[in-house]
Amino acid sequence: VVAEIETTNEVVSFDDISANYQIYSQDLTQSNWSTSRATIIANDGTAPDGTVTADLLTTDGSSGTKIVVDFAIITPTANSVWATSWFVKDKSSAASEPKAKIELGSGANNGLASINLTTGAVSNVTANGTVSNCSASTTSFGDGWFRVEMVVTFGASWTGNANFGMYNQDTGTTGTSVGILLWGSQLEEATSASTYLPTTSAVLVG
Repeated sequence: VVAEIETTNEVVSFDDISANYQIYSQDLTQSNWSTSRATIIANDGTAPDGTVTADLLTTDGSSGTKIVVDFAIITPTANSVWATSWFVKDKSSAASEPKAKIELGSGANNGLASINLTTGAVSNVTANGTVSNCSASTTSFGDGWFRVEMVVTFGASWTGNANFGMYNQDTGTTGTSVGILLWGSQLEEATSASTYLPTTSAVLVG
């Protein structure tokens, strides 16, 4: 095939080439994901793309935050910047101010941010230990969905793997009446979240 381009005024941009280093970004029942004080119910809600592929993170009624996490996702290089993002929606009839929390890091070395799932407001944004900087924001996608974005800078002394997690901060009630819908997790080495790329068993760049 021969393509011949004559004089035009068109501009082609490659500014939004996405990457997603998080495998099984839409299936939290896979073995790379672990839960604590929580249960995952697969395909419990309609995702932002209109498919019934959003998973529900529910509480088991015990004290403490409920988390789904991938414990060994990346080994960041010194001073690298990573953007994490999730699509999140409240499904808690029991909470007056439903909250979620996003995390990237390990142990006391992490970036954290809390999200009000009614208003989309972000609070308690912290960079801990060898994480030198952290920022967070949300974008509304309609029907109660927010895309939560967090950008983390890892310090020069970082070693080991980073964990990538999402918390349900509601406590005390057992079952599906206290839960958050999750979909479309993404992790990329970038200063902001780019177009979402769904993954299964392999990392995608494209």
